[in-house]
Amino acid sequence: MRLIFAFREAGMRFSRDGCAFLSQAIAFNALFAIFPLFVLILTGASLIYPNANQQILGFVDEFAPALHQTVASNLQTYVYGRGLSSIIAFLVVIWAGKNLFMGLAYALNRALAVPKSRPLIHDIALSLIMLPLVGIVMVVAMGLPILVSLFVAYAHVNNPQNVSEVLAYALSMLLIFLVIVVLYTFLPNRRVRWYFGIPGATFAALMWPAAQYAFAFYTVHVDFTHIYGALSAPLVLLLWFYLLGAIFFFGAELSAAWAHDKGTETVAPLVDPVRPGKHDIIEAECEGAL
Repeated sequence: MRLIFAFREAGMRFSRDGCAFLSQAIAFNALFAIFPLFVLILTGASLIYPNANQQILGFVDEFAPALHQTVASNLQTYVYGRGLSSIIAFLVVIWAGKNLFMGLAYALNRALAVPKSRPLIHDIALSLIMLPLVGIVMVVAMGLPILVSLFVAYAHVNNPQNVSEVLAYALSMLLIFLVIVVLYTFLPNRRVRWYFGIPGATFAALMWPAAQYAFAFYTVHVDFTHIYGALSAPLVLLLWFYLLGAIFFFGAELSAAWAHDKGTETVAPLVDPVRPGKHDIIEAECEGAL
């Protein structure tokens, strides 16, 4: 019953704090950061591997040969203006990352009744540190099951009852759990106990494979190109980032609701007329006395 009421209160907090709107902001900033981030990856790859462009084209020829000409022309344009493009991409990634983590921190601050956010310079420093770390872990978590499946298929590894795929998804969920616990702990402008984010991170980690399956099923059976044409790919990504943002914010509100019920953290009050908690009763009595 405690878990049921915690989910109910998390839903009410999710609606009260405007988390659906914040998920849209997260999706936009994540989509906006993809292209400049790709430019920076190309810059790093070209510095480490001089023949990185040929390797990219070889990968495209193997898996999507129809895109060879498009990718080749874009790579040529990038190489021509690599220095300036990299500087602009770096600035755009900082700006988009700042907005991304400010949106996440804003929701957590509201849930934890934090009166004000960090200074702007702190938000920029936080985005510089956390954006590459979180981005790498998210990419690994998304690609790990696919890479394991390809490895098993091409290496002809004995795989009874798809054990490798199950282990890959379990490791992916563990990575998501750890990353979200870190975000729930360090993004708010307030110290919280290390176990504050465990309920929400557990929910997000369990929802991760379910969201992947549901989203894959939806995109396979709905042809976005008939409606959006060439814009279908970025809009599908936008929908995916929105779903991830909603899961993240609901997990944050679930952690706040659980902490409120247990009395382990000071969170924003939410008076429930059906089942008021002891903290809500005290707050309501104080307001009546005033």
